[in-house]
Amino acid sequence: MSRVEEIKAKIKERGYWEIVFKPNPTQYQERKFTHEQLRQWLEKYQVRYRGWYYPHFSDSTDFGDYYNVQGYVESYVHWGSSVEIFRFYQSGQFIHYMGMQEDRLDDHPPFFVQWREDMQKPLPGQLFLEPTITLYQLTEIFLFASDLASEGVFGDHVEISIKLHNMNHRVLKSLDRLRTPFHAYECHTEVIEIGPLTMTPEELKLEHDKLAINKTIEILSLFGFTSEHIRKVFEDDQKKFYERR
Repeated sequence: MSRVEEIKAKIKERGYWEIVFKPNPTQYQERKFTHEQLRQWLEKYQVRYRGWYYPHFSDSTDFGDYYNVQGYVESYVHWGSSVEIFRFYQSGQFIHYMGMQEDRLDDHPPFFVQWREDMQKPLPGQLFLEPTITLYQLTEIFLFASDLASEGVFGDHVEISIKLHNMNHRVLKSLDRLRTPFHAYECHTEVIEIGPLTMTPEELKLEHDKLAINKTIEILSLFGFTSEHIRKVFEDDQKKFYERR
């Protein structure tokens, strides 16, 4: 099994995100962009409001790699609670698999040594989804898609699909002790699907932040959680995200 296959299998062992951006099929070209253009856009539009950037890529380290392949660029990483892999195709399509950090919070980040299996701790007794982490993740995803769309990567519209896998019997749990606990709310859907959403670059530019909030609220509703105050809470959280607080 190749290193990439090992990383993908590791991601799928637990909860994970699957993110896909597809260009307008009527404007599809298999080799529309060069590898250098893809790299330039990744560097220019990588979302850097948190300590772990979105999407993450690193060149030739012990814990990840980035390289050109015929038809696409690919990057993977496994470092502590972060395990992910993406492909950015020369057609403009972007596919990203990313392990849910909620399932890996106790995994130890390695220092100066290769990753070892004993650095990964067993799954917690009760799997959970953290609402603020979910909001931040969706904010990064939609912002990144919007910025790529502004460069014409997808043509005159993009199709965005997002899936959260291995969600059945998860509860909601906030890692902020000042927040109201969510433990009574449980998901009974194995795969939560967002989209596909078809949007123009102009629509994404105007709506990406609101989309992240709306879709976070939609996800929480599948756990049976609703609140007339949650939108204002998430708007404040998103503001703090951009202010890096």
